[in-house]
Amino acid sequence: MSKVILSKIISKIFFFISVSLFWQTSTCWAKVESVVINEIAWAGSKNDYTKEWIELYNPTDKNININGWRLIDRLGKINIVLKGKITPFSFFTLERTSEETLPDIKADFIYTGALKNSGGYLMLINKRGKIVDEVNCKEGWFAGDNKTKRTMERRSAYVPGSDPKNWQTSIYPSGTPKRKNLVLSLKKQAENTPDKERISLKTFSAKNSFLSQLLLANISSFSLTFLFSKFKFNRRKKNY
Repeated sequence: MSKVILSKIISKIFFFISVSLFWQTSTCWAKVESVVINEIAWAGSKNDYTKEWIELYNPTDKNININGWRLIDRLGKINIVLKGKITPFSFFTLERTSEETLPDIKADFIYTGALKNSGGYLMLINKRGKIVDEVNCKEGWFAGDNKTKRTMERRSAYVPGSDPKNWQTSIYPSGTPKRKNLVLSLKKQAENTPDKERISLKTFSAKNSFLSQLLLANISSFSLTFLFSKFKFNRRKKNY
């Protein structure tokens, strides 16, 4: 096999990979048009089990007014009428009872009610009565830990909230309020992760995220260069 033929084959392989990655990414983004339930501190904190909080996230590039929206728990005692606005790619924290639930975080909304440790069924409903997002944990929470008080974190805003695989136990006992969730890159469960390993785990996740983005960028750049050169070649051929 000549080098020219081998080069063409490799170019086509990279082209199809980049198109596939781009298609998957674009279709994922198209699926999300509104706010999602992003993190649930159903176990409270180490100091007080009643210090529960819930976090919403706006994964879109537009401001979303949530006045009149409702967040309810079909299994518990939560029925909240929301008020406020969530800016693009921002978090919205709901703290139970008082601002002291998360002393270092300014609450966007204070609510009353409680989540059951046995599970919950959260539904986010807009003012038109449409279910925007739901997390069905009626058989038990998908993640989180009552002993260590670690929260239940969403892995992706572009995957349904009722998918158990889309949730993880936070590697931090206090969770990540108002911050991006650190998606675990290893199979090891968060509740079994020693404190000393958290830094290396975080570094590992960040490094792999950077490498994957770099690879995608290089592949896309290579593919565009290949397409452009092929277009120029065909154009010259036609003119000739």
